Amino acid sequence: MVKQTSSARRLLVAANLRRLIKADPAIRTLAAFSELHGSDIRTVKRWCRDGVDSLSTVAEIAKTLGVSDLALILDASES
Repeated sequence: MVKQTSSARRLLVAANLRRLIKADPAIRTLAAFSELHGSDIRTVKRWCRDGVDSLSTVAEIAKTLGVSDLALILDASES
């Protein structure tokens, strides 16, 4: 496994978040996710652009999406 920098890890979370939102037929859009999660649309857009640093926020997002925290943190191409 390659060691990731903090910024690379945040960007990986951002990419995984975008992928998981689009893949969920009940959500599909950032607006629908923000409403479901109870966050402002601007916050969700920032997460999708810049990623998420806080593990507690990653856990909340994963819970909303119904996936494990690792689905957001790990590189899907390494599976």
